[in-house]
Amino acid sequence: MNFNLTLIMQAVAFTAFIWFCARFIWPPLMRAIETRQKQIADGLAAGEQGRKDLASAEKRDAQMLTEAKSRSAEIVAIGEKFKAETIEQAKIEAKAEGERIIAAAKEGKSLLELSVYDGSDTGEKVYNTLTVIGQPIPGDRTIESPDPSTTNDQMKSLTRWPVTVSYYDRDARAKDGEQTPVYAMSFELFENGVSRALVLDYNDFVISGALGKFDVKDSKPCK
Repeated sequence: MNFNLTLIMQAVAFTAFIWFCARFIWPPLMRAIETRQKQIADGLAAGEQGRKDLASAEKRDAQMLTEAKSRSAEIVAIGEKFKAETIEQAKIEAKAEGERIIAAAKEGKSLLELSVYDGSDTGEKVYNTLTVIGQPIPGDRTIESPDPSTTNDQMKSLTRWPVTVSYYDRDARAKDGEQTPVYAMSFELFENGVSRALVLDYNDFVISGALGKFDVKDSKPCK
């Protein structure tokens, strides 16, 4: 009889313990577990999203780098084209300037004012120039410092003129009514456009050039 009563009491106590756990312990524990599971899931999802964002950023960076390289190549190509055009334009301008100086010299003029395209810097520089043309030098006159151009048989019969061209900045303002040239170029100019005895005066320093070799090539008439 005592044994049955003890068993019944234990069953009642166990049932009460189960009810107590189910009522007061199990729900908070499950909520804590669920919260932890959600945090883990959110962390994994965030990590996966981070990996996706990183992959997307790397893809975007690679695309931007490719576009930048392509754009850089285009800029270089444009720059090379502009450089070539600038050099060609400068050659044309220099040839035209020489022809105008020769024409003025043959007319007996001693001064010539021109606006000249320089072709340096950005390729848009234009100078005001003052050209001083000296007295003509006959080809048969004795030369103190001969060079290949003056000893050439085809050049000996040609007249030449001492020329000095001063280049002035168009945008600079004159001080006290005078303006110092940016630089000056002196040379002897033959009537066929060949020049010798070049001297460049940049105010702070001077550069002189001597003709070391001169070859006259046969030219074909234009058709």
